[in-house]
Amino acid sequence: HRVGLRPGPSLVSQRRLQNHFLTVPDITRIEPWRSLLLQHIPGPLPTNVPLLLTQGAADTLVLPSVTRAYPARQCAAGGRVRLLVLPDAGSGFLARDSAEAAVEWMAARFAGNPAPDDCAALSGPGAATDASTGETD
Repeated sequence: HRVGLRPGPSLVSQRRLQNHFLTVPDITRIEPWRSLLLQHIPGPLPTNVPLLLTQGAADTLVLPSVTRAYPARQCAAGGRVRLLVLPDAGSGFLARDSAEAAVEWMAARFAGNPAPDDCAALSGPGAATDASTGETD
């Protein structure tokens, strides 16, 4: 294993946050957090701006169900969304684990290729499950 990293499904950083931060069952139901969270929900991007979102299916800090709500709003506004869900990733190394796919996705946009769109899969009957295939185009 890598030097400085502990093996196992839960990273030390996640465990520390889980043990000391947001120890209530559902912060979205408690004021002032509920109102603050509602004030900071991102709105949709302009429809000509494609969106790539990455999510770790094993993430216990940023829940996949929370991440799926944003692309659903973006799709409803007419945007193009690519949702890449990495099956074994959590919050700790999601950026590292999705970097190659993100770079490939961006390079394809700069090359003039149309952005892939998962909106049909995100709004269809299987929307509660992973909309991605693991491919970037």
